[in-house]
Amino acid sequence: MRNIFHLVSCWLSTALLITFALLPERSESQSPPENFVYVEGTYLMLNGERFIVKGFNYFPRDYGWTDMTTWDWEAVDREFTLAQAYGANTIRTGLHMPSAIGDLTCARARTFQQVRPEYLEAVHRLISVAKKHDLRLILWLGDLCPQTLSPAYYPGLQRYIGEIVPVFANEPQIIAWDLQTDIDGYALQKPPIGCYGERADCTKTNMLNMLRFMADTIRPLDPNHLITVGFCWPTSSLLAQDFTDFLMPQILGGDMPEILEGDPAAQLTGYGQGAGLDYDTMVRTLEDKIRFLQSHMTRPMPIVFAEYGSPSAGEDYYSPEVQQQIYAAALEVAFVRLKLAGALNWALTDFTWPPKSQPLAYLDRPLPVTEQTFGAFNLDYSPKPAAETAKAYYADAPTITFQDRPEELKFIFSKTFVPGGEDTRVLAVAFDSITFLNKDRSSLLKLDIGDPSARPFLAQGFSGDEGPYQGDPTTFVWAGGEEKTARLWLPFPAEAQYISLRISSGIEDMKMTVLVDDEEIKTLSVAVGWKTYTIQLPKEQPLTVGSTLKLRGKFNLPVSEGTVTIQMSSDQTTWQDVASVVPKRGRFATSVPIEHTGTLWLRAVWSGDGLYRSAMSEAISLDIPAPPVAPTVVPTATIASPTPAMESMPQAPVGLYEGIGAILLLLVGLGIYFVLRRKQA
Repeated sequence: MRNIFHLVSCWLSTALLITFALLPERSESQSPPENFVYVEGTYLMLNGERFIVKGFNYFPRDYGWTDMTTWDWEAVDREFTLAQAYGANTIRTGLHMPSAIGDLTCARARTFQQVRPEYLEAVHRLISVAKKHDLRLILWLGDLCPQTLSPAYYPGLQRYIGEIVPVFANEPQIIAWDLQTDIDGYALQKPPIGCYGERADCTKTNMLNMLRFMADTIRPLDPNHLITVGFCWPTSSLLAQDFTDFLMPQILGGDMPEILEGDPAAQLTGYGQGAGLDYDTMVRTLEDKIRFLQSHMTRPMPIVFAEYGSPSAGEDYYSPEVQQQIYAAALEVAFVRLKLAGALNWALTDFTWPPKSQPLAYLDRPLPVTEQTFGAFNLDYSPKPAAETAKAYYADAPTITFQDRPEELKFIFSKTFVPGGEDTRVLAVAFDSITFLNKDRSSLLKLDIGDPSARPFLAQGFSGDEGPYQGDPTTFVWAGGEEKTARLWLPFPAEAQYISLRISSGIEDMKMTVLVDDEEIKTLSVAVGWKTYTIQLPKEQPLTVGSTLKLRGKFNLPVSEGTVTIQMSSDQTTWQDVASVVPKRGRFATSVPIEHTGTLWLRAVWSGDGLYRSAMSEAISLDIPAPPVAPTVVPTATIASPTPAMESMPQAPVGLYEGIGAILLLLVGLGIYFVLRRKQA
């Protein structure tokens, strides 16, 4: 649950960083119960098929952090409809112990006798609505009363579990019990964020003993459901791997790797998530973090991201564009690169504040704007760009489209430099803007580098946004990196014939090679100081029989596996394979020979791989003109051209030659006549 400890600890710590005994395995002879999710190695399984958790963390839009018995169930139904429409199969939410026992102060946490019947009824209502929309549930059993860290409160904790878990032990709609969300963020940090050092029971040992006690209490009461813990920090999940079924770390950009050895949490460290980082850096560093977890497991276990996400509004850098980029990075790592067991965002919708019923007791101050805007959907239920990204990854198969214009712009630098001091970045050229121009050099699209709106397009080699400043430019971004390469992904405008770059080198004698879809088009000598450089884009050649079509396409996911087969048809009935290619980060290009005139149809078929089934693009048509017909030539007598000598001779009238020819023919005819008469005589 996203409680006050989460608000102050998990998210706040992450925001500051962005700104700067083994569990016995199920025996092979024991069949898993039908319709219940279970574990096989690193997979979650359901009825013999792999089950991938795809979904959202949840409080109702108007009832964030409130007693479940006060929720508007028509609103819950409406919001679960929204989640289902965007590909979700799982919702993570849960219980609040003080509300469940009817004691918000937890003064009776040791002595209470019964969970409120109306609270159990609310959980039944939740399950019923989830079942209606084919949504599974991961339910946390906390927020617990803070006192339960002390062993003296275990009897009350045991009674709490015994009042709830057996009631739902045979409910297959539940995937797992989450023992306690955000507990590390509270128990292992010093005040004012946590209680470590303030209370004697706030220690790592007590935290783990409590969680183990909960797991040991649940197992005999409910052998059907899995057990996990939604920790704030990824490394914390390793501490509980001996008594949980799968790891469920929150992926919000901060970690406490020292917690494996130390008792209190030390310095929070980041792993590359948030504004100021290019997309590839976010993906690479998050992947490294999860591989670290995998390398420190004592046995193969599934991993589900308990929470990923970012606010879409608030101070400084928060925006819908940055939120979308964080979604894309987390989901690429989970579903494409590492093929994990699933991911759940925080949260389904933004939250109204104050809520329509009394918020939980620990919310003793207004909810910050940043915490109100973590939703994938706005308050009016309209989707943010991040929601569309989640929908793409939560689908069963990707979509494939052909590109009729380039989408990748790459820059390769001849050299780099490091500013020095505390600034250890590897830099080359600063970018102010990139403008696409038509044939008249009028602007079609301007990308204002340094503005948050441009950040989702910066794929590789770009540092954080600089500015705004009073001077010119007001914002910019340095590019470079160890690979001396910067890359952008954005569709070129249809009529673009030129690109205008406003840039400045950081050092003298800088050469920058510009490539479009990996085709080199220009090498610039970039001066120190802001200047504008205009480059002409390569022109597409008309297609004719005997020419070659350069076919470009892309997925809506960055898949790099399987095979894309290009098929051609003249009637859309019979298809012939004409080319194949392996996609790279969701893009592919190949050459197709044009051998026939008329209308040709092309489509791309992907073989499928990883977590996604095969897919096929819509067919596109090409009209190939017949070659031009040569004019018919009528044969005529050939007259030899006069020689230079003939040209110098006097020319007689044409009629004279005709007369002489006639006389000669007459004389020949008379000669033949007299010869024949003589023979007769």
